[in-house]
Amino acid sequence: MRKIIIYGSKYGTSKEYAIYLGLKTNITAVNYKDLKNINKYDTIIYVGSIYASNILGLRKTFKKLNNISYKNIYIITVGISETNNRNIDERIKSIIKKDIYDKVNVFHLNGKINYFTLNKKDKFLISLMYKILSKENNNELKKENQMILTIYKNKIDKMDFNKLIPVIDLINNKKNEVLQGF
Repeated sequence: MRKIIIYGSKYGTSKEYAIYLGLKTNITAVNYKDLKNINKYDTIIYVGSIYASNILGLRKTFKKLNNISYKNIYIITVGISETNNRNIDERIKSIIKKDIYDKVNVFHLNGKINYFTLNKKDKFLISLMYKILSKENNNELKKENQMILTIYKNKIDKMDFNKLIPVIDLINNKKNEVLQGF
């Protein structure tokens, strides 16, 4: 049974989660950009950062995958906002067929962000959104929009390795035999 942890990380939080998960499960963690042959793995754990409702690298990674029906798949999303997980789940379903999605283990984790270390484009986008949203009534804003107001010129760290315990338990306790006969 071959297992791999693949991560898509822009500022490092998903990579941190992936490396920690790898240490706890004795599974190698690699950046999705460095992955050579995903099809040789029976168990695939993808840890991806959320940017504008997209999961970094997930689509590119799963395009390379043949016969996904017979794989054990875990998808862990990492985002700073208390976003609506249903929206993220819908995004995953747009990448993976719904019948396969129903067999995938999906987890959502909180990450961290440091406004001061963002690249110029990301700083500009947050600044622009901040200017627009700061004119709105804060009580009427969605949680993810309220988070933009909080992120602007701040550091936020909601990262919690303890949230990986259910994932670690599932990976370690599950035999991860190749699923047959969907």
